[in-house]
Amino acid sequence: MDSGELRIEKNEKAAGREALNDAELYEELGKLTKNPTERKENIPFLSGLLSHGSVKIQAKALWLPREAGLRDPEAVSGTVKEIAAFLSSPIALLRKRTINALGRIGRGEFSVIEPYWKDMFHSAEDEDAGVRHALIWASENIASNTHDIYPLPRVSRVTCGSAAGESAIL
Repeated sequence: MDSGELRIEKNEKAAGREALNDAELYEELGKLTKNPTERKENIPFLSGLLSHGSVKIQAKALWLPREAGLRDPEAVSGTVKEIAAFLSSPIALLRKRTINALGRIGRGEFSVIEPYWKDMFHSAEDEDAGVRHALIWASENIASNTHDIYPLPRVSRVTCGSAAGESAIL
């Protein structure tokens, strides 16, 4: 198969996806979940689903770029602004998935999500515990490769007055 035939096959596949109902579309997204090698080439498709009318489809579309973003952050860099827009969604599931996605993408390359870094921390006061938990998880992911963005308080070691010479951190 030459590259022209491959392009036609991909275009036909994309056109076919547009005709799917929500259940079929969700099933198609499930296939992408199980096939990580196809995620990167489907970023434009997933990006288009962020404006879909179904919260379930939007949530899945937010979920999938996170893994592609971990492996190849530049592949999703053009979609990060659209993803980050869900930080202020009235729907907790979408806020949670957004934080998850930004955390995973930020683990791959912090600079890709850096413009939204401070905005993510508004989630620390979110009414939904799942969103707050996602922020902790995202911070852990980001800190794996970019620990210097988390300021640590100065600590000093002092020796306590015990016979064993135990020390404590103050």
